[in-house]
Amino acid sequence: MNNADLEKITALVQGIVEDMNMRLYDVQFNPVSRILSVFIDKTAGGVTVDDCRRVSSQFSQELDSADLIPSSYTLEVSSPGINRALKKLDHYKWALGKIAEIDLGKTRIKGHLRDVNESGVTIATDSGEEYIAFSTIVRARVMEEIEHGKRR
Repeated sequence: MNNADLEKITALVQGIVEDMNMRLYDVQFNPVSRILSVFIDKTAGGVTVDDCRRVSSQFSQELDSADLIPSSYTLEVSSPGINRALKKLDHYKWALGKIAEIDLGKTRIKGHLRDVNESGVTIATDSGEEYIAFSTIVRARVMEEIEHGKRR
């Protein structure tokens, strides 16, 4: 991870976020810009600026004392946003019933996420349901945060 232990950083912020009744969505570190991005989410309601400020304040103090990033860095805490990226199995499970866009490199598929398992997802489009293996997905994201019926 180039001078930062992402696994330890994630474990540290995970505890802080959970203690504040939120969930950790993702942690990213850009070694070139030296920006540590922490994305938080809440089950009920959206993430507020105050939520980000509280997490940032507490996490920054603990991160500095743990010395997990040896040189200067910038900490950014935010919501993953409405059109959030889907990267992990947990992200896809959270997005069940939502509209997603899945980029397969040469094609993009947009539809409702109907099912997810360890190896891929089922997405319902106007032309029917299609199973897509995670190994073929280049990029995926939620298109909007509206719950839809979960036909099985």
